[in-house]
Amino acid sequence: MQKTALTGMDLFPEIVPFIRDHTIDAIVFQNLKAQAYLACRLLFEQMCYGNMIPRRIYHSKLEIVMSGNLDYFLED
Repeated sequence: MQKTALTGMDLFPEIVPFIRDHTIDAIVFQNLKAQAYLACRLLFEQMCYGNMIPRRIYHSKLEIVMSGNLDYFLED
């Protein structure tokens, strides 16, 4: 029998201990601050400078967080 991997989505403070003790093997993480910054910047430039928001698909970077790289993603 193979070991079952447990994955999740988004990095919430409540699940950090479970990532550290390997109960959760990995999570898929999106930087919500970066997404919000882009949206606010585009809206600001449109409202203040009259720049039209380009019609395109905006992608946000996905990260895989595991116990080995968890500290990199935690805020101080």
